[in-house]
Amino acid sequence: MNIATAFMAVAEGQAAPQQAGPVRLILPPVIYAVPGIECNIYFDNIILALDRDNYAFDVDCVKGMQLSERWTCTPGEKDIGEYLITIRVLDSSNALVASAESVLHVSPDALMSGGRATLLIVGASFTEYSIYPRHILDLSRRGGPSGLKLIGSRGSGNMPPTDDLRHEGYSGWTAQAFATKAGPLSRSGYHHRPGTGSPFVYSRPDGSSSLDFAAYCREFNDGVGPDMVTIQVGTNDVFSATDETIDRVINEMFTHYEALIASIHEARSDTHIGVVMVTPPSASQDGFRNYRGAGKQTRWQLRRNQHRLMERMLEHFVGREDENVFFLPSYLNLDCEVNFPTWTAARNARSKDPTTRVNNGTHPSEAGYQQIGDGMYAWVCAQMQKRPPGTTGP
Repeated sequence: MNIATAFMAVAEGQAAPQQAGPVRLILPPVIYAVPGIECNIYFDNIILALDRDNYAFDVDCVKGMQLSERWTCTPGEKDIGEYLITIRVLDSSNALVASAESVLHVSPDALMSGGRATLLIVGASFTEYSIYPRHILDLSRRGGPSGLKLIGSRGSGNMPPTDDLRHEGYSGWTAQAFATKAGPLSRSGYHHRPGTGSPFVYSRPDGSSSLDFAAYCREFNDGVGPDMVTIQVGTNDVFSATDETIDRVINEMFTHYEALIASIHEARSDTHIGVVMVTPPSASQDGFRNYRGAGKQTRWQLRRNQHRLMERMLEHFVGREDENVFFLPSYLNLDCEVNFPTWTAARNARSKDPTTRVNNGTHPSEAGYQQIGDGMYAWVCAQMQKRPPGTTGP
């Protein structure tokens, strides 16, 4: 595929992998970047393999450079534009086992140049911890006062906002919880707590309840739908699935995801919705040592579940840019080997030599959240570039 054909495929939402191969290589149609912020593709995040080092990677792009574990690029102002990127995966015999193409889209940093936009960030614990929403807000202020207005009923520490940091993040939540959970304790937290309700589900005088994003906007954004909404759910939806149940679980998740999208667009049809591709877990099983009981899971099974979800998300949401639905592939940017929290302990009971182990398999360290925020910020700037002047703003 030449670059003109590739760009056309992206415009039509058809830049899916040409050859997924036995490693099930997946790339999103577009990879977003912005001047001055590092953009990465970590190879372990784009294939499904027990050991990435069993394969060789060959990245072809006129921008960036290929390192052992990733392709990386920190564009400058002169690099604003679009560039074809091709990734080939080869086995130990040097045979091609998979290949895929995407487009690197480097957009101007609209928020540093006076742009204005409103953004609602929706998600589970990744969002509730507030690190990447805060990072997005901080990035928007690099050039001075921010033109980015975050919308939401929650701030740091699961409390009502005390500053410009706002979001709708709830630990343990799923697409189903956001679309259907009704209760008198709306916005109170963990969705298994009795009485907890979704921030977007409203009670009616007759005692019924329904998903009503327009009502949410009346309460939290002066009755106006936001310019952009990002939705980051999926890990909790598929966490306990198996190879036998994963597709059924995903089908159920998509039913509720589509209800969220429909409600958002009923409030404002031109709101750009970022479908956040699910983030892979830590590369180490150590972080899963305490996942016991009914929710027990291994790192490899969760990795398989999440990879299948990403494949299905590409199949389900591809080609919907005309509906203002876009992929947000921040998962590419996360270093799953290094940027997860760790602890130090003796290697075993008979050894005094300390070793460092991951202590959380699904939630990254602050640096990891910042990498996710970098990717999301680049998407925000790209969406602002798509809109005609004067159509965005708080």
